[in-house]
Amino acid sequence: LIKIKEWVDKYDPGALVIPFSGALELKLQELSAEERQKYLEANMTQSALPKIIKAGFAALQLEYFFTAGPDEVRAWTIRKGTKAPQAAGKIHTDFEKGFIMAEVMKYEDFKEEGSENAVKGSLPRWGGDRHVEVAVKGRFRLLQIEKQAKGPL
Repeated sequence: LIKIKEWVDKYDPGALVIPFSGALELKLQELSAEERQKYLEANMTQSALPKIIKAGFAALQLEYFFTAGPDEVRAWTIRKGTKAPQAAGKIHTDFEKGFIMAEVMKYEDFKEEGSENAVKGSLPRWGGDRHVEVAVKGRFRLLQIEKQAKGPL
């Protein structure tokens, strides 16, 4: 590992090197969450995957935003600098076509106030020229798009 780090420092100074064990990561994936935590504590180690994922997102200029409904919370991956209509289009192409604005909520505000309703009065609204920010929960307002049936049903 030391020789690899020396080579990287010589040929790509400042580049990030993240050592990891494929065998450890495989073992961790086979364990339940509780077993995984116990194993990591007992062996005084940690998974390298969170660091690898964060470094990969940074290197590829990616970020994410969340949508939440009664049955599902989902993260959507977008490139940094993506504007609100195109982010909405990641969810469904009709959302981009009918985009009017996005009401956004920072996670910190949501956590502090305790509910979406408590934060609603101070929600900023973004038009189509705003870039999406990390750690934002948003609601996209759309034009109603009517689809006309073609031919017999």
